[in-house]
Amino acid sequence: MVYSTQEVHDLLVTCRALADTANEAAVVVALRTPLFGCGDDDLLRWKAAGGRWDFFSDAPVGLEESPVAAGRAYLKSVWFELGLLSPGALLSRLAADRRVFEVSMDSPRHRDVWRRLRFVIDQAHAWYGEDGGDLRDYLAWAQTQQDENARVTEAVLPEVGVNAVRIMTMHAAKGLQFPMVIVAGMSGGFRTTSDPVVWGDDGSMHLNVCAAVQSVDYTSVSTTEKAHTEAERVRLLYVACTRAESFLAVSGYIGAKGSWGKTLAAGTAGVPNAVPDLIEPMRVEDRGQSSSVASQSWDEWQAETAQVAEISALPSTVSATQIAHPFLPIHEAVLSEYWLAGLVFPASSIEVVAPLVGSVESGTTLGIALHALLETVPLDSALDSEFDEKARNAGTLAGLVDLDRFALLAKSVFSSEPVQRAAAREHWQEMQLAGMSPNETIVVEGIADLVYREDDGSLVIVDYKTDVGVTATTLEAYWTQLSVYADLLARATGEQVSRVVLVFARPVSAGVLERRRF
Repeated sequence: MVYSTQEVHDLLVTCRALADTANEAAVVVALRTPLFGCGDDDLLRWKAAGGRWDFFSDAPVGLEESPVAAGRAYLKSVWFELGLLSPGALLSRLAADRRVFEVSMDSPRHRDVWRRLRFVIDQAHAWYGEDGGDLRDYLAWAQTQQDENARVTEAVLPEVGVNAVRIMTMHAAKGLQFPMVIVAGMSGGFRTTSDPVVWGDDGSMHLNVCAAVQSVDYTSVSTTEKAHTEAERVRLLYVACTRAESFLAVSGYIGAKGSWGKTLAAGTAGVPNAVPDLIEPMRVEDRGQSSSVASQSWDEWQAETAQVAEISALPSTVSATQIAHPFLPIHEAVLSEYWLAGLVFPASSIEVVAPLVGSVESGTTLGIALHALLETVPLDSALDSEFDEKARNAGTLAGLVDLDRFALLAKSVFSSEPVQRAAAREHWQEMQLAGMSPNETIVVEGIADLVYREDDGSLVIVDYKTDVGVTATTLEAYWTQLSVYADLLARATGEQVSRVVLVFARPVSAGVLERRRF
């Protein structure tokens, strides 16, 4: 998996930016690598000043000496020489010019980094000698090497003198020795089904179609073949177990029929299971200091394991929707935080929402179609002659059947007073929000459908709903959800959220409810 490592990825993405100068994403990613060291702040200043990502445009005024300008200038100079550079030569030049080997010196595993870089460069030279393709052809081949199922065929020779644990196959470990070897994977099994074809010593072929249809001598030849296979497994285990210079650790577990552990069982029979006194057991305490402690008992280990599993099962974030509709204890706990902190907008009057009569489609599908439409048309387009057509297209993509009805529902939302008010003012659609809960126990996140600035400078949050009927319980959950949005927005911006609004899509006129904070 050499081609999936970060240092190799950085080189290849830089090559990709050179091979396709129109690929702005590749250029930005290349500039962000350690080869050029452009931070997100550098890239943001460049873009905000009107800078372009291609190599051939001029730098914005005042940013001629920025890291982005320097990186683009280098890429441009190399691009003019691509016709003279093979893929291997290009990788070598990038690694030398951008000090890739030197930069890796701050890593305790820098020898491994060097080894991988040299390996990839050598393979690039070998590929060019074999195929003779251009840079794009090489990158296409390298992409297949980055696939999670791909494996390099050549052995990557290890660096000596590296204080590290190595994971190797039995074949790769041939001829090498290490102070301590752990033979892992002993519980793995073998394929136990019969081979469909086997060959005898005289080269004759014997077939096994099924248990009732076999060649005359298939059974005897297959028995001999199985004996050879078992002998080969013993030989491989011998190779694995003789790699250790001082200590060898193997598992005594015997798994299912036909496992490595079963093959090794005869060799470990009668061998005492004594743990060598290599080092004194150590445990790192919470304060960061290590102290010598006795080994854990089985009950203590189980208790600690259960505690770790319980903590690991806790979510790292919760959404505002989960808080409003809690189904886990953590959601209930965060909901209580908002109520106890007085952050939920209070009710000022009796709230009633007219049901959506004549409904054929509702719920999630309608919501998806409505939000897709909101992303593609301006808020003030309800009276546009093309609005109905755009609404029908959004409904078709979402899988709706009654497109005329959906167009009426969408128009009611766009024509509602809160949306029209937002269209005439500074507003933001699909605003992503995130922050800590009131007691800072967990990260809370959500997406507000619409946020706009009122004339008094305060912010208003609008949420669209497509429910057929709304109970008092559901309505209260919606207000809780919007209250969470309001808290996240207020803390992120330092501004006041004075009002939250619910807009319910209806065929004639949208239902609008709001709550204020005075």
